[in-house]
Amino acid sequence: MDKLYAHLHRSMAEPFVWGESDCMLDVANYLLLLTGHDGGKRYRGLYDSAFSCQKASGFLTDPVKPFAECVAEFPLATTTDPQRGDVGVILVQDGRKTKATGGICLGRNWAVKAEQGLVIGPCLEILAAWKAPDA
Repeated sequence: MDKLYAHLHRSMAEPFVWGESDCMLDVANYLLLLTGHDGGKRYRGLYDSAFSCQKASGFLTDPVKPFAECVAEFPLATTTDPQRGDVGVILVQDGRKTKATGGICLGRNWAVKAEQGLVIGPCLEILAAWKAPDA
């Protein structure tokens, strides 16, 4: 089983928990699996709601910034053409709302950790993306 598949399988079994396994920290967990380095450690356990996430990371007003801070520790190269296994901040349709979220590229679709679980689908726009180390 490749590491991407293993991560997605584990992520499906874990509930969404702000500050532990939300969209940003799910991507950090994937990169931790690939590299052994925890780029999300600066945010783990610092928040427990959307409001406190905004206060700790600024994610709701500038979703790219906390992701860029996390991946800068590796560092990962940016990409404008994400491929399977790469990570990014994307815009998705959530009901009638468009929202930013962190995700893992699966090719044409993206995997994102949402409050309803792991969601796989297309993105509307890629706000930022980074090349992940080989899975």
